[in-house]
Order: sequence, then structure tokens, then C-alpha cells
Amino acid sequence: MRRCVLPRFLNSLPRKRQFIPDGWIRSAALCVITLIVGEPVWAANTLTTSVLGTPNPPTTSGNPTTFTARATDSGGAALVQSITVYMKASAAASSDVLINLDLINNVFWIANNNTGTSTWPRTPIVLGTQTVSPALVLTGLTVTSVGLAKSGNNVDFTVTVSRDSTWPGDKVLTLAAYDGTIYSQPWTTTTAATWTLGAIAPTAPGNFTATPISSSQINLSWSPSTGGSGNYLYNVLRNGVQITANLPSTTLSLADTGLSPSTTYTYSAHAWDNTSQLGSPSTGVISATTLGGSDTTPPTAPTGLTATAASSSQVNLSWGASSDNVAVTGYKVERCTGAGCTTFVQIATPTTTPYSDTGLSASTSYSYRARATDAAGNLSPYSSTASATTATAAVPTAPGNVTATANSSSQVTVTWTASTGGSGVYLYYVYRNGTLIASALSVTTFTYVDTGLAASTIYSYYVRTWDNAPQTQVSSPNSATVSATTLAAGGDTTPPTAPSGLIVVASSSTEIDLAWTAATDNVAVTGYNVERCAGAACASFVQIATPGMTTYNDAGLTAATPYSYRMRAHDAAGNLSPYSGTLTVSTPIASPDCN
Repeated sequence: MRRCVLPRFLNSLPRKRQFIPDGWIRSAALCVITLIVGEPVWAANTLTTSVLGTPNPPTTSGNPTTFTARATDSGGAALVQSITVYMKASAAASSDVLINLDLINNVFWIANNNTGTSTWPRTPIVLGTQTVSPALVLTGLTVTSVGLAKSGNNVDFTVTVSRDSTWPGDKVLTLAAYDGTIYSQPWTTTTAATWTLGAIAPTAPGNFTATPISSSQINLSWSPSTGGSGNYLYNVLRNGVQITANLPSTTLSLADTGLSPSTTYTYSAHAWDNTSQLGSPSTGVISATTLGGSDTTPPTAPTGLTATAASSSQVNLSWGASSDNVAVTGYKVERCTGAGCTTFVQIATPTTTPYSDTGLSASTSYSYRARATDAAGNLSPYSSTASATTATAAVPTAPGNVTATANSSSQVTVTWTASTGGSGVYLYYVYRNGTLIASALSVTTFTYVDTGLAASTIYSYYVRTWDNAPQTQVSSPNSATVSATTLAAGGDTTPPTAPSGLIVVASSSTEIDLAWTAATDNVAVTGYNVERCAGAACASFVQIATPGMTTYNDAGLTAATPYSYRMRAHDAAGNLSPYSGTLTVSTPIASPDCN
């Protein structure tokens, strides 16, 4: 027994007529509508419930059906007090719906616990309207109207329902009458009227088409069925005879082969719900006629073939369409590489013109030709030959902001910023005194530490970028050359203190200004290494400047972009201080040009 909040209309009745049930009876069935009838004078009599009419249960989604049951007091007492209807569409209590009908005031109230509340609505609904607005929506079930008719010791209760594709299958819908004694006594179950609601059948497959392809083949296609469980199997009939064996739900086409020339065939299809074991209606019959006898006539040759280089890695082709006595089904495109080449290789079979040939090498000549084909495999003569030379690959820029910093008497650190242009598939190469010392560094590497050097020696460095994309393979210019002198052996090894009080301010949409408190050193601070990374939560810092003072203006930035900064001091011996704190600021959105 589950207690519920007493409906407000019962509290409003005169006290001498008021009937207060101890609780609402709950059915254990998954999808149940229960009619509960109470009146004090019924205490010694028996209630029965009977079915009125023979409704057709809704077997398709959205098809409404009305169910009616009659509650009768065999003792002949007039039913004038109230009726409670309990509905449940799943085992979860959150799906409960109660309808309370006040037979005195001719109104009903609804409590829909789908929202997780047991409160009643703001205003009652007049029974004469018989419309539930908004509709009661349960799992797979929508109650769109209720009705009530009183006649002596009979009460007829009517409910109209429709279902959607989430309906859980074969369930029993019940309208039942209950009897009880006066003032909070338990209800007693009597007979119930029930209907079995079958599972929803799938719809017929849609857009069913049949297209003749040759003298022996017709292609069929369709769109998916809907409704039911979705666990479909498809079957196709030719001339009324099934020719497929349970095609899976992902199969939406069929090539029917081995047919006779110039023959008309009829087709239909239907879906089978493999969960509910219900079949869909048929698609209806369509027909198609295979082509005539063996086709030996080839298409005409494609005309006006042109080849145009679109970039360093792409050539676009275009031609005039071929014609055929039946139909052109596609084209075979062939290519050869190099000026004056003669060895053609098929590279594509497009069905229409134009066609784009991609992934090519830069600064390379390519020649093309094409011919058409039909369903019988007849090939047209070749088109004329057209040639094009891909553009020269864009050369990446030299690495920027190259620095060389002596860290000790035997070590120098080289840093740089990324190249731009080209494909972006870069490798970096570092040179010392004109000799390659580091090769094929990854595109994300911007630092190289050169070790094993001689003390108190000047070394010069530059960096170069290689565009490693297959269609590019080109080198950037050399970066600027920078120099560093290794420290004297046994010299100053005490680093400066870290810079403090870092301040960063976005002064415009393209500039951020920095200021900080100077570091100190046992000899002297000679400058600062300013590092920056771009983007929210970035972590890859790159050195961008080495100012000798405690301010720096970073210009040429991108609007509406976060930038993070940190720095450290260095002395004449190349000793580096710890890093300052890190600060982040975003450049503002660029102001629109109002001129």
C-alpha cells in the first residue's frame, strides 16, 4: 500500500459526504490503467467492471485508440461521489499518473509524477471537454482524452491513448473497479476489464525504386523502415517470389542479376521486426524492364579535355561528356609523369566530369587522357591528351629570433621560433661555424644545447628549415647568424637572482607591454631572457627577446588571444637565474574600422 496526497477536491466536499481513502491501490503490471470507484453507501455491495465495445489495439506508432469500461454497483446504488484512475507505464514510480474525477462538480484533476512531484495542477479540467491538455506522456504511451458518463448505478470511464516507438512490447491495459467501506477503510479489488496491446509493427520500407542497369541486371534501393524495435530484416520479392534471405537493417539496396534481356520484372519489399516478430506492410509493387540484348556499341570519346594546375600538388581536369546508345556509366582517367612521357596508368574512375588529381609533386609535368565506359563494359576511344605543370612549392621562411647563450665553459644553448609558409611539415637543422651539428629536429623543437665546447671560445650558429611534405621537399633560407663565447674555465658560476614583480598589460589588440623589478648578481646582471607562449593553458615557452633593461614591449600579436610570459636574468658569465613568476593576459578584440 502506497500513500498519496489527498486530492484537493476531496477536501472541498461537505464533511458528512466526504470519503477519505486510506491510500491508492498500485497495480504490479508494467502498463496499467486502473479505475477505482468509492462511495460510502457501497460498503456492503459488490462492484464489477465490464468492457464496452471491442477496440482495435494500436499496432502502429501514433495511432490513437479509445478504451471504455463500465463500473456497476450490483446493489443498485447511484454512483455520485468520486472516481480515481491510476496509470502506470513502467516499473519506475516516477512514471505514475493519477486522475481524480469529482462526480459532484463534474471536473477532474491530474497529478503527473513524471516531473518528480506529487502536487496537483493549478486548476481543474471540466469533464465535458474530455481533452487532456497538455497530454499525459508516459513511457511509450500518451493519454490524449478522458471521458465520464453516469447513469444510475453505472459509471462509464473512457480513455484515449496512442503509442510511440518506445512502447515496451506486448503489455496489458486494465480498467478495474474497486470497492471499500466508509472513512479510511482498505479498498477491495473486484473484477477487471483488460485489453492486450500488441507491439508496434514497423512501417514499410520507403522510397522503393528499381533501375535497369544492363540486359541482365536491375538495381533496387529503399530507405529504412521506422517504428517497432529497429531490429529489422528486409526481404525483396521478384514477381511475387522472395529472392532475398533476411537482409540486415543496414542493407538498403540490392543488385538483382542473372535476368533476361528486354524482360519486365515486378518487385516489392517488406520489413520484419526480429524482436516483436511483426512484419511491416508491403512497399507496393513496382516494375522495371531490363535492357535489350547484348550491347556492343561503345560510347563516344570524351571531348575537350583540359588540365589546369591548381597548386603545387593538384591538377584539375575537365572534359565534355560522352554519349552512348544505352547510357554512359563512367570514365577511366589515366596519367603519366614527366615532360614528353608516354607510359599512362589509370588513376581514377569518376562517374562525371570534372575530376581533381591531388597529392602531386611540385614543379612537375603531368599528362592526362580519358575514355568513357557503359554498363556492358564497352570502352570509348581515348580523348585527346592534356598536360599541366604543378606550381613551385612555397618555400618556408627561415627560423626567427635565433639566439645563442653560453651556459658554461663548454656549453651553448641555441633557440629559435617557428618558420611559416610551405606545408608546415617542418624539420629543423642547426649549424655551428658552418657545419651541420643537429639534423631533422621535429617541428615542435625550438631549442638545441651544444655541448663539449672549448672554454673562452667564440662559436657562430644558424638554423635552417626543411619542408618535409612529400610533394614539397624544399629548404628555407638560412636564419640570421648569432654568436656566443663560452665562459672561461673556473670563472663566475654564481647565477643572478630571479626577476620579481612581473607586470604584463595589453596596450592594444596587437601589443602587450612588460615591466619587472631588476635581478641582482654577485658581479652584474647583463640582461634578461624574455620567453612567451600563446594560447590558453599553453606550456611551450619560446625565447623572444633579450633586453638589457627592465621593460619590454611585445608587438605584432594576434587580437583576442591569450599570451603567457616569464623571464630570467643572465650575467656576463652566462649564468642564468631562476625563472620569474608566469603571468597571462589576452589581447583585446580588434576595434572595427568605422570609416
